[in-house]
Amino acid sequence: MTEASGTGTAITDTTTEALTLAEMLAQVNTAIRMVLTTGQEYRIGDKMYRRADLHRLREWRTELRREIAADSGQTDNKLRMFFGRSGR
Repeated sequence: MTEASGTGTAITDTTTEALTLAEMLAQVNTAIRMVLTTGQEYRIGDKMYRRADLHRLREWRTELRREIAADSGQTDNKLRMFFGRSGR
């Protein structure tokens, strides 16, 4: 479920508080850093755990960055127009 807030779109569910896009981006960046520094899988005792897929995390990061840019009025593609005399 998504809802608009003064600080951008927020994701809400019954188990966590609403997160802004910037907060989600920070968490995704932390998850990426954990995969890169400590590996995709890790063991605690006799149990093996697997972190989120690095490729999917990077895709999600790109999506979040686009949403944040769109919310702030920024775009990746900038159109520049020049007016004046050419060739002089």
